[in-house]
Amino acid sequence: MHRWLEGRPTQFALLTLVAVLIGGIIEYVPTALIESNIPTIAAVKPYTPLELEGRDVYIAEGCVGCHSQMIRPFRSEVERYGDYSKAGEFVYDHPFLWGSKRTGPDLHRIGGKYPDSWHALHMQDPQATSPGSIMPAYPWLFEKQLDDSLIGAKIAAMRTLGVPYEDGYEMQAAADLKAQAQTIAANLSESGMVVPADKQIIALIGYLQRLGTDIRGDAEYMAELEALMTKIEQGTGFEGAQLLVEDMDLAAGKAIYQSQRNLCYTCHRNDLGGQVGPNLTDNYWLHGCTVAEIMSNIKSGFQQKGMLPYGSGKSLTEEQLQQVASYLISQQGSNPAKPKAADSTRASLCEAQTW
Repeated sequence: MHRWLEGRPTQFALLTLVAVLIGGIIEYVPTALIESNIPTIAAVKPYTPLELEGRDVYIAEGCVGCHSQMIRPFRSEVERYGDYSKAGEFVYDHPFLWGSKRTGPDLHRIGGKYPDSWHALHMQDPQATSPGSIMPAYPWLFEKQLDDSLIGAKIAAMRTLGVPYEDGYEMQAAADLKAQAQTIAANLSESGMVVPADKQIIALIGYLQRLGTDIRGDAEYMAELEALMTKIEQGTGFEGAQLLVEDMDLAAGKAIYQSQRNLCYTCHRNDLGGQVGPNLTDNYWLHGCTVAEIMSNIKSGFQQKGMLPYGSGKSLTEEQLQQVASYLISQQGSNPAKPKAADSTRASLCEAQTW
């Protein structure tokens, strides 16, 4: 049979074509007959107009060349970046931006991890938030005006691709874009960064803050995620910890705080005055201010707010936690220049006896 086919190339080509067509039909027809072959997630919604424009800025600046948006279901990735990505989260991404290389970290769960001011500072001076980073600065994003003249057409184009924008939303899109941009600009202003609402950086921040957040609207998912991310006991084992006052211990605590390995200063500043994170020199504390409470907070972190755990046994020992906590307490009332204002959610002054 093989020799017969080799001697008849025309017939062989036709039979090969028929075989390929049959195989193609078998693969295509089932997917064409069902409404969707991607599991839907009710919490996933289309991008807002500002986020859609920010996504275009993200693509235009080549961010996808260094950052992926696909967290694989491996323990190492889940612990670093957050819960693994679900197929249904990308149904409105045209094109998808999974990426194929990680020069920088994966960004699929970056939304809500840091405040708007962190993203603005990171794009303005990456080394200020991530010492040692090779990422270049993007100062022009703070200067270039966002061109939203085509937002209506973009909404219509996305609708043709299956994104469920309401009919006629093109007429409302520009107003919604400006309203969301004003909100982000106001957030930056509260952090001491004055950026006009019509700049490209505002749209990019809007997009980044959306990434990976829709699924958090699913209560069952959030319960599972909370159980997954809570790996470290909080508040146990430190009740008897005493305030250290020796110069050697305070110097060690300061060195740990300022270490590039721990990066505390990228969120709280070298002088502890607060930047992305809160001011650590005032008497307003959200989660307790005794030595034991501060040690517990550093140990467990607040991963949903962007603070990683630093007491897992691989980072800081109990003695080091005590040294850092004591150093922080020693800096109370140091009055750094232009400190970050206290969070309005903090109910009262700290009344710990360790001050």
